[in-house]
Amino acid sequence: MTTDQLIELIKKGNRAPCLHHFTDTRNIPSIAANGILSRTEIGRRNVCDVTFGGNQWSFDQDDRRGVSDYVHLCFFNQHPMEFRAKADERIQESFFIKILPEVLRIEGVLFCDGVANAADSNLFDVSQFEQFMDVEVLFQRTDWTLPEVQERLKAAKKYEILIPRHVPPELLRR
Repeated sequence: MTTDQLIELIKKGNRAPCLHHFTDTRNIPSIAANGILSRTEIGRRNVCDVTFGGNQWSFDQDDRRGVSDYVHLCFFNQHPMEFRAKADERIQESFFIKILPEVLRIEGVLFCDGVANAADSNLFDVSQFEQFMDVEVLFQRTDWTLPEVQERLKAAKKYEILIPRHVPPELLRR
């Protein structure tokens, strides 16, 4: 699969024609000004007053996996890490920012078939997308009431798209 083919799948898929990033609502002014920055880029630019959804363990795992300098996006307006960050009170009120799929044209984008800092997840480029991702559950109508489809959907909600350094503000939508 090519990047352009994937962008078309997202645009014509069964859900909103965008990707998503969750954040604490307190970060929205900074995101409006700077775009969405990776944790490493936040440090490089010395951006202050950022509320992170991760904890020290997840930061350490990001560093070990080499994904600290990536912005983590997802295909759904739900992600298990958002649920965990709210439950642990690291974020107060979450907001899912919509991102145009053209963000995939940024050089160095990676995909992950699970949470990117998990040791058992796979990082890969767009050419391997169909090998690791459940394209049917992501982009076609499936019966989400079936237990086997629910399990596939649960796995797909963990998928991540990793954008190097930052997502520019012009690729964000409300």
